Formats: sequence, structure tokens, C-alpha cells
Amino acid sequence: MSWKRDQKYHVRSRTLYALIFENGHVYIGQTVDLDQRQKQHRSLRGGWEGKPFDVINLGSVNATEAQASEYEYAWRINAAKAGCKIYAKPPGITCDPWKRATRQRQYLAGTLSWQIPRRRFPFFKLAALMAAVSIGASLLLTLTL
Repeated sequence: MSWKRDQKYHVRSRTLYALIFENGHVYIGQTVDLDQRQKQHRSLRGGWEGKPFDVINLGSVNATEAQASEYEYAWRINAAKAGCKIYAKPPGITCDPWKRATRQRQYLAGTLSWQIPRRRFPFFKLAALMAAVSIGASLLLTLTL
């Protein structure tokens, strides 16, 4: 049987995954072969313009492609609840998962648990350091006057 042509209509094991980017944004997808899909995302034609990301396996479901898409929506809702921005497509187009958050998808999201902590952004540390230096400089200036 040829899976390539009509795979989306067959119930089979589909892996849901997240691409976690350094800026805290997330892309949620599904595949039947996670290793191959990761290589596609990392290739020059993958659309992410060389942005570094981690691939996280969110789990597998035995479902058709359309049924697995419901899990994608649910994972997007959970990622948004965790404070992540959601990429819809490369190279960085974001989407609002709440616009398509039906009651069924929200219920499904409630059965899933987002365990991925949001990354600390390096520029926040730099901004905090600059603010501390600025406050310190203004205090020093105030004390000397």
C-alpha cells in the first residue's frame, strides 16, 4: 500500500511535535516520521531561515491527519496559555490560536499538559543589566551632587 498518496485518510500513528525557538515562539506540527520531518525543517528549504530551534516530541496519536490536526490546535492553545507566541508558518508568521479555539479543542487542550518552560531571553538579561547600570549611575550622580 502506498502511504504517500492517501496517507491523510488512514488511521495511523502520527507524532505531534513542537519547534521551540530561542525567542520563545513555538511551531506545532504533526508527522509520521519525526526524524525526516526535523531534517526538512532544518534544511535551507525548510523555511525557518536558519533560526535555531529545539524539537520536542509532544506524543503520538493513532488518527487520520484531520483528527491529529485537532490535537495540533489543542497544543497551540496550551502553548499560548503558557505565554508562547505561536508560529503558523515559516518564516515567522504568527497566529492567534484562540481564533479557532472551539469548545471541543479547548476541552482537548485541557486533557494535555504543556511541560515546556518558557526560555529566558538573553536580551532581557542585557536590558536588566543596562537598567541596573543606569540606576547605579543616576544614584552615583545624585550622591556626588
